[in-house]
Amino acid sequence: MEELRKTGPEHLFVLPTVAHRWSQKWNSLITSDVRLCSSYAELLKYIRENALGYLHGHSVGGTNPSLLEALGSTKLNLLLDVGFNKEVGEAGALYWSTKQGDLKRLLESAVNLEQTKRSELAKLAKQRIKQQYSWEKIVADYENIFLR
Repeated sequence: MEELRKTGPEHLFVLPTVAHRWSQKWNSLITSDVRLCSSYAELLKYIRENALGYLHGHSVGGTNPSLLEALGSTKLNLLLDVGFNKEVGEAGALYWSTKQGDLKRLLESAVNLEQTKRSELAKLAKQRIKQQYSWEKIVADYENIFLR
């Protein structure tokens, strides 16, 4: 195995499996250019925290756990404009429709979004999660129902 280095501005992630016969050698092969992740959860967390944004295209269902996680950890959330996504994301996200060209327009605008607007959206998304979807809030709501 050879030393691992990234070749451009993109991030290179390595997620070795425990069963992999070279796993014990990974630490000696990883340079500062490469991020070694010990689990998919760690990798997903790193990607969410460092990505331009999260694109959520679910069109049916209800409150989606991946959407809640993204709103709590991703700087910019781009959600399909359907009722339950708007109910969850409110003002902490940007929305796109299934009309031809709408997603492309939103992605282009997201790339050029001013840092102050991006920071404001991230703050609103995190506040939304803390106020409506935290364990403290959920437990309190259930206690109100069951202890009446």
